[in-house]
Amino acid sequence: QLQQLSTMGYLTATLAHDLGTPLHSIAGLSELLLERGNWPPDVSRKLELILQQAQRLNMAIQNIRRVTRTPEPHFEKVTVQEILNETLPLVEPILQRSGIHMGASAEENLPPLVVDRSRVQTALLNLIQNAAEAMAASGGKIVVSAALTEDRQSVAVTVQDDGPGISPELLERIGEPFFSTHENEGLRGLGMAIVRDIMKVHTGEMTIRSRPGEGTTITLSFPIYDAAPSLAS
Repeated sequence: QLQQLSTMGYLTATLAHDLGTPLHSIAGLSELLLERGNWPPDVSRKLELILQQAQRLNMAIQNIRRVTRTPEPHFEKVTVQEILNETLPLVEPILQRSGIHMGASAEENLPPLVVDRSRVQTALLNLIQNAAEAMAASGGKIVVSAALTEDRQSVAVTVQDDGPGISPELLERIGEPFFSTHENEGLRGLGMAIVRDIMKVHTGEMTIRSRPGEGTTITLSFPIYDAAPSLAS
């Protein structure tokens, strides 16, 4: 449900952006013409209708945005092992059908994280699904691991695959909403953008390392907090 809401949120945000500017222009120009006055009654009435309908469209877009707004984060203290135990079994059927093996490991005595459990799960599922799709034709292995960062201020959760990798020119665009290397396969290109948003909510970061023929490694770094982090704007 969170994934669906996030996807719809991106769609309506894009719709509001793409339609908002021309709608505001139509409404603004109509108001200016009405203020000029001295129009024949039928022209004045038509200008009023244009203004009303532009305002109506803008209100409809805003209503849809309110409905599809993702819920506020629910932060709780949870261990990395709990997150992995809850998430990884969900992708086993996908991996088995594609002949992909998965391994998982976590450093001992990792500090618990203060995170939104469902959002972190959504992020991991997106990354694993992307890796599985990249290796669907050839099979391979996905390794999910967790460890303290060198500065010991964050826990890094890494998803590594031995798939075909990503070219440098495409790597720069990973995370852009609606960008996808797949074509004509329905709605795509939002998964990585959603992961980036999830990391912003946790004041963390996502890094990607990949080269053609050498697989892809994506790391999600979650800062260690005793209480809920301040929400990113």
